Amino acid sequence: MSPRPSSYPMRERASAGGMRGMMLIEALLGILIFSVGILGLVGLQSASIRNVSEARHRTDAAYLANQIVGRMWIDRGVANANLANYVLTAATTCNTLTTTALQQWLCEVERTLPGVTATVARPTITVAADTVTVTLRWRAGSNAAIADGSDIRRYVLITRIN
Repeated sequence: MSPRPSSYPMRERASAGGMRGMMLIEALLGILIFSVGILGLVGLQSASIRNVSEARHRTDAAYLANQIVGRMWIDRGVANANLANYVLTAATTCNTLTTTALQQWLCEVERTLPGVTATVARPTITVAADTVTVTLRWRAGSNAAIADGSDIRRYVLITRIN
């Protein structure tokens, strides 16, 4: 038996009516997926910029620590007698009119690393016989409201001068 001719047009009309709006839904889904991808790229770019900034500060800290150790090496004196002159005390402050190498270095640290002051994230230099420890600290974030110290970063250089 052959199907009735009148049933074909009804099925075509029903299937065409059910497909209405599918192209719009597909377009909206495509836009949604594209938007999520763009937001992901923006997040990656933000993280990349933050990491580059962190790496720059770590590099600056390494350079500054090596710089003061180099000065200590040159000015160590006989039997490392001059190394004690490089120990940072509370009295050692950054003063642009000073002539000591340690104070000049301290001024450079305060200019270069963010958040370093005489009271916050102050660098330390300790000397024990011929072992020198230079510790530099700086604020990682630009938010000064963080009071728990979680944004303080640290670089430590331990070396022997003989």
